[in-house]
Amino acid sequence: MSILYVLVAIIILNGDSKRFVQTSEGEDRLVHYLFSEQGYNPLVRPTQHSNETVVVSFGLLLVQLIHVNI
Repeated sequence: MSILYVLVAIIILNGDSKRFVQTSEGEDRLVHYLFSEQGYNPLVRPTQHSNETVVVSFGLLLVQLIHVNI
């Protein structure tokens, strides 16, 4: 399981997600709109005080379809 964490960290820290993930044109436009046109500031934090800890949780689910009968 630790290898999975390493791979996820490499993908996240690499920053070049286009190599690993295919997105739709609509998703690309949304990300561009939210992070470019709306003046995204990475220094803004969702806390009242700058010394407060921000807890971030996420899950990961790997699913493999082997055979589908239609």
